Amino acid sequence: MPTLPHLPLPQRAERRNYQGSAFPRTRSTRTQGNLDNRRGHSQNLRRNIANLRVAWATSLQDIAGLPIEADIDQRIIPILLKIDSAGLLVDQLRGFGIEVISEEDEGWIIGASVDAFNKLLAKINRFDSATNQGTAYLWEIDSGIGWKREYVLSADLQQKLDNLSDDEVLDLDISIACNIHVPDKPIRNEGETQQRYDQRMERWMEKVNKRDEVQDARMEQFSRIVSHYGSIIQTFDYSDSFGIRAKILVKGLKDILYNYPYVFEIQEHDYLEGIFNAVNEDGVAQVQINAPPNDAPKVCIIDSGIMEGHRLLNPAIDHLASKNYVPGEDTVADHAPGGGHGTRVAGAALYPYDIPADGNINLPFWIQNARILNRRAKLSDNIFLPNLMQQIVNDFSPTKIYNLSVSSSAPCQTNHMSLWATAIDKLMWERDILFVVAVGNLFKYGVPGRPGIHDFIVGGNAYPRYLLTERYCRVANPAQSSFALSVGSVTIGEYEDDDRISFGKTFGNYPAPSPFSRTGPGLWGMIKPDVVEFGGDLVREKGQRVNIIEHHTTSPQLVKSIETSQEALGKDSVGTSYAAPKVAHIAAVLQHTFRTESCLFHRGLIVQSARLPDYALHQPGEDHLRHFGYGVPSIFRALDNNTRRVTLFATGSINAKHTDIYTLRIPNQIRRPGADFQVMIEVTLSYKASPRRTRKRTSSYLSTWLDWKSSKLGESLDDFTRRVINVADEQEGEIVEAGEWEEEYTEIPWKIRERGNWGQVQTFKRQDSTLQKDWAILEANALPSEFNLAVLGHRGWSIDLEQEVPYALFVSLEILNPEIGIDIYNAIRVENEIEIPVQVAVQV
Repeated sequence: MPTLPHLPLPQRAERRNYQGSAFPRTRSTRTQGNLDNRRGHSQNLRRNIANLRVAWATSLQDIAGLPIEADIDQRIIPILLKIDSAGLLVDQLRGFGIEVISEEDEGWIIGASVDAFNKLLAKINRFDSATNQGTAYLWEIDSGIGWKREYVLSADLQQKLDNLSDDEVLDLDISIACNIHVPDKPIRNEGETQQRYDQRMERWMEKVNKRDEVQDARMEQFSRIVSHYGSIIQTFDYSDSFGIRAKILVKGLKDILYNYPYVFEIQEHDYLEGIFNAVNEDGVAQVQINAPPNDAPKVCIIDSGIMEGHRLLNPAIDHLASKNYVPGEDTVADHAPGGGHGTRVAGAALYPYDIPADGNINLPFWIQNARILNRRAKLSDNIFLPNLMQQIVNDFSPTKIYNLSVSSSAPCQTNHMSLWATAIDKLMWERDILFVVAVGNLFKYGVPGRPGIHDFIVGGNAYPRYLLTERYCRVANPAQSSFALSVGSVTIGEYEDDDRISFGKTFGNYPAPSPFSRTGPGLWGMIKPDVVEFGGDLVREKGQRVNIIEHHTTSPQLVKSIETSQEALGKDSVGTSYAAPKVAHIAAVLQHTFRTESCLFHRGLIVQSARLPDYALHQPGEDHLRHFGYGVPSIFRALDNNTRRVTLFATGSINAKHTDIYTLRIPNQIRRPGADFQVMIEVTLSYKASPRRTRKRTSSYLSTWLDWKSSKLGESLDDFTRRVINVADEQEGEIVEAGEWEEEYTEIPWKIRERGNWGQVQTFKRQDSTLQKDWAILEANALPSEFNLAVLGHRGWSIDLEQEVPYALFVSLEILNPEIGIDIYNAIRVENEIEIPVQVAVQV
């Protein structure tokens, strides 16, 4: 039980709403120019539509007489257009007769005209005659369909397509849009009559049925098209689209690309990364292992299986739940080469810091085994990962924590959220679960198309520079997931002899980024990895030769499978695979301790406990966040407080155009004049919302997006509330530039801030992530008497402004000078009249 538990954060102001505006109060220069030149703008749009019709007719001629011709509706024409996204909502394109297929960068939209441009031309004509203004926000229409190759194909397919013969067969992941919004199922309101509720349910069911009919028809149509060139293996349904794994001829790929209007992404099947092999072994520990309590949390290890009889693991294995998902294999054992992989991961989850050689150990949680990799540590081509994730979560329900230490061998795509990552986001939105995901490893030595560490160094790109400059070093799929807790690796120990040196030793500071650990950012500026843990280091020869090996000095001690090894323990393997389960361990302990709180709470608390290395904490830079995310989490800070640190929290749900405001009073004994010590303020917001694959940017990918704002130094609650509401009203969904509000007060020197050029860390913005942490270090005598925080809800893709999304908010104050004897925990508690929460004793 925590000795000084986290305290509730006082909410001293009622929820406030703000209206925003349908259009920005100041039009962009280009939009205003279109209004000033209606005739010229209308003529340009009509001319491009005419050229697009010609290009579409030409494309249809290429498939004339082929079986696919009968399955293509010639009246539905693909279109690429650019809009003023600050003035025109994407969904408003329906009024132009355009179905939105997907949102792209810089206001570009892939769409499909559902009526051969009739509505669009009518709108343009009315604009020309000065009877509407909306067409001014429609900036540009592409005059052909050649754009499809660039916007729909992955970068790898674009590069190799011309060198492929039409009769080659490819394993493809294809994304098809089906943008028909269905709101959440109605919940009966207090005092609502049964008749009124039944009417709302009937209208909702009509929308569900309509969406199902359209999707079924679209899926049936696409299945017929694919049947001419290959076969569909599996499909997965998202709220706005469906993903398809297909085995198909290159000729079919080309015909679908240019003639099927609803496709917005095509890429080759992404293979999972290889696993570092073992080289050295240690002996087995002699220790008494006791099983967890029956009601302890469960952590599902999604991996290569587990050696369940291992004496260090067996007492914690939930044997009845073990399940194999590998086609053609009937085992849950770990046969991965070199001592297994899932066995090591399970061991790292149970024993994150060390494996005792003797004594008595009470294990804190149960381990469940979901085997997805075969005996060669590979994923079967017949497995479609979105479906597999959903099946595993269904099979292991009500388990809340899922550790995924397998990932793609390639960097994640940066266009749309991947099928795999979106499936994880969708599951985390719909259920109270947490995925802990490794960011992926770089190979020591590359393979064709996948360069490794050796290749970068030989090519002149030294450590750690290659981690930040090589695109192959970007986080691997699905670590870009918006809601998953993505984990990178930092080095363990240092090593040097006459001939060899560890990479971390050359870095100059400890801990260093592991030379194999992939880096951020994630999609759309998200901070990824979220956190890092100690996954190990590699050792290389000095001088010109670049021979890279593992070494026991810089490797974590791990449990091994004796199915493929002679020893039960080893310090012979490194990777982000073993960093992730250490974070899953913290999540399970938090679930055990804070039983009534959600996984969203546990996720936020892990990030709140994380900290950059000392050498980066005071002066963080962009590179630090790309390597470390928010830093290494601490199970002690996550669980407890002390006299020098206090953590407060609030949980709730909020809808768009509303704000929750919290106030923390800081007593005079901490901020008195002459107080010569430093206090760090940390704030973390953790939230989730309904995702849409066809959208880009966090603010559009999510149904509702949240951010937080703090008061300035000396700003009262009333002044802060007025400022937050007025700024939100002024430009809903945008961040007002510094200086657009009165500068009566001084900003708190947050490290990241709301714009990439406001905080000390450049390029990153807090609100681009669903885990929004920031921190500031102030002299105690500069602290305000009141510290105010606002959580604001903003409209995303959803038109339902009543839909609430959950959040958890954390605030910590910590005295950084160890010699200071002030009890900040009780000083804050007493000043804010907070009673210590009653805690249920649990054994951890």
